[in-house]
Formats: sequence, C-alpha cells, structure tokens
Amino acid sequence: MRIRPFALAILLLAPYIAAQEKPGPYVTVYRDDTLAFQMRHDRIKPIGEGLYSVWLRWLWAEPQPWKSDLETTRVIVAHVDCTRLRVRELGSLHKNREGKLFDSEERSPEEAPWRTFERDTGAARAIAQLCEFIPQLLEASKVH
Repeated sequence: MRIRPFALAILLLAPYIAAQEKPGPYVTVYRDDTLAFQMRHDRIKPIGEGLYSVWLRWLWAEPQPWKSDLETTRVIVAHVDCTRLRVRELGSLHKNREGKLFDSEERSPEEAPWRTFERDTGAARAIAQLCEFIPQLLEASKVH
C-alpha cells in the first residue's frame, strides 16, 4: 500500500493540529436531554460582593417559540447575585436553527428586575452551579 506524501503529512500533523486547538469560550454548567446551559469564561467581571457580570447561553435540543421565530440559542448578558441566587438580565440575543439572529433586547440595570428562584428547583441548582464555577474560572484566568 502506497501512501501519498500529502496524506502522510496530514497523518503526521493531525496530533499537532489537535493539540493547538483552543477550547471554546463557553463552559457547560448544566446539560440534559433538552438543553445545555453554558457560561462564557472570558466575560466574567466581579461587580460587587458575590455579584458578577456574565454571559450565559442556552442551547435547546428542540427549538422554542420566541416572538416571530423558533429559537435554538439564547445568549444573555446578566448580573448574577451568588449570595441570593438571583439573576438580572440586561440584554439578550435570540438565534434560530440556522444560527441567524432574529431578535435582541437591551435594558439598563435600573429597568431590569432581579429574578429569584426557589431553592429546590432545577433553575436554582443551575445558578448555584454557575456560582461555584465563577470563582474557579476567575482564578484560572489569573494564571494565564
């Protein structure tokens, strides 16, 4: 069997190319059969004691109705209060299954109400998990 030089080069370089790939900016906080809940690790900013500005992303397995289209991805910029397990959504981007942005919203902190979650719900557990990741990711970013 004769291996062509181009194919040989690809085989030899594949491990090197794979090792050079950087992980994406999102860290999965929660995942089940219906959705993945993620946080962007390079957009975390402390804004007070137990308060952080973060980017969060929801990826739905089945598109969800949202205004004029079906949404598969929602990215929000939010303030997270890890002391009280609450979230204040300042902006959101809504994308359809083609990955096209079809709606966006923006609010000032004064206009955005805090949303709290019952402590024994999945949403509260996801926010608690998020709050566990935040200090670890901030510490890891100091190292790099």
